[in-house]
Amino acid sequence: MGNIVSSSTAMLWRIRSAYNRIRNSRSSPDIFSSRLQAAFGVRIEESFMLRPLEAVRDPQMLAVVRGTKGGFPREVPIESKMAILEEAASLSNGVTGSTVPTERTLTQWRDWYYNVLEKHGVTKAGLINEAGIR
Repeated sequence: MGNIVSSSTAMLWRIRSAYNRIRNSRSSPDIFSSRLQAAFGVRIEESFMLRPLEAVRDPQMLAVVRGTKGGFPREVPIESKMAILEEAASLSNGVTGSTVPTERTLTQWRDWYYNVLEKHGVTKAGLINEAGIR
């Protein structure tokens, strides 16, 4: 029984450690989409396609209109997370307004993003994966 508890504790520690590394990586475009996912519960594609300067139409709601499942727009409460949106706006692409850098296509950015997550221990095979961030 003690072995199960200690392995569960170790697993929980690894998950928290990976999450904290991602959450605390300020101003890194490589991981910033993860912060949007964690803060607002948006999906990966939604975080890539989010245009922060256009998405805040109301100070209390975030309009998620691009990259949504089934193409259905939705709104997410902002609550006290405006600082994350301001940081996203400062990192956004000057041409498209999204969080995908100018020098990469959406596919290239997605591949790069998964690569960076893997370096932080977040993988599909692992216990914490990209969907678990949100």
